Amino acid sequence: MAGWFNFGSKKETPITPVVDDKAGYFAFSTPFVKIGKGDLTKPYVDVNFTGLKGFVRFGADNLFPQIVNQMYYTSPLNGAIIEFKKNAIIGGSYTIEEAVSAKEKVDLYAFIKRNKFNKEVKNFTRDLIMHNRIAAYIYCDDKGNPYKMKRVSPEKVRVDANKENAYISEDWLRQTGIDVIPMYDGVTKHKKSLYYYEIETPGQDFYPIPMYSNSFNWMYLDGESSILHKSNIQESIYPSLVVKRPKNFKSPEEAMKFQEALTRKKGGDNAGFVWVLTADTKDMLPEVDTIQTSGNDKLFLQTDERMDASICRAHQIDPFIMGIRVSGKLGSGQELGHAYLTFEKNYVMPMREELEYIFNELLFIFGINQTLTINNYQIVDGEIKDETIENENDDENLI
Repeated sequence: MAGWFNFGSKKETPITPVVDDKAGYFAFSTPFVKIGKGDLTKPYVDVNFTGLKGFVRFGADNLFPQIVNQMYYTSPLNGAIIEFKKNAIIGGSYTIEEAVSAKEKVDLYAFIKRNKFNKEVKNFTRDLIMHNRIAAYIYCDDKGNPYKMKRVSPEKVRVDANKENAYISEDWLRQTGIDVIPMYDGVTKHKKSLYYYEIETPGQDFYPIPMYSNSFNWMYLDGESSILHKSNIQESIYPSLVVKRPKNFKSPEEAMKFQEALTRKKGGDNAGFVWVLTADTKDMLPEVDTIQTSGNDKLFLQTDERMDASICRAHQIDPFIMGIRVSGKLGSGQELGHAYLTFEKNYVMPMREELEYIFNELLFIFGINQTLTINNYQIVDGEIKDETIENENDDENLI
């Protein structure tokens, strides 16, 4: 392929650029905000720093829960650990004890189908892992009897100082359409109220802060690392250019034409493209030099191992469980079993207890008297042997 551009020739009709009025704003359920500077791990929360309607702001920009969601997509490792935790906790589904009467069976079946309970238990589990919070609308009939619930994603919820009312918005970035909903208290029969549960965290009176958020700075670097490598690879093959032109442009149209001509062919599909630049005189011929690519990617390579270890440590999970090999450390199936057993006892089992309490409370609200139990489920299965006993037996056999 070849490109032939004659600078200084007869003017042509300039190309009008297309401007996207939504540039810089992207949405995926909730807005993705521009982050980078400052400490991402500690949101500012103060009862005196409230919104116009009385809700306590969650973070200086009131968008910390949105950052929690954003880190799910920004860091591949963080997203993978959250899904691994969810499957470890609820992957075996649940069991509800058998109903005695026919009416109880019908009521239970109707509750599960009406509220899509089998699907929502997984969403509730992910919410509790990510946000330490769970929320759901409770709808009551004219007699004040609950008949339906609907999950509310935690990033949409803010509370007042006394946690008597919840403030729900689909878009906290613009703070539009804020609904004030009373909290469900089991006594007052509102037609619509909010069931709200949170795992309390030390020193936080208004919003729980997930412990793994202390690695948000590392998660941000995890996402930025891929962008840096992508840019460096692209620039090393298609380097940035400096174009020296010894003559000013006569008009904006001429400048636009010049720029469009030089940037017309970019990207991998145009590798090997031959450029031919001509001009009426030598003085009008532009000079093109390449900019040396940066070697900063080595800084990211040096921190990759530390980044993975920090994210896993914040999630209370051994990197070995996530398939990450630590340099200089030998691994085995036996080690994997012990690592998973530690993770299960320290994280999975306590979270199952929290969720069983929540699910049984929801069943009780809707008049279901049967008890729900989350089934035991091990992603890493198999017998874990005691190596110490085995070694002692081997010593006895040698005698």
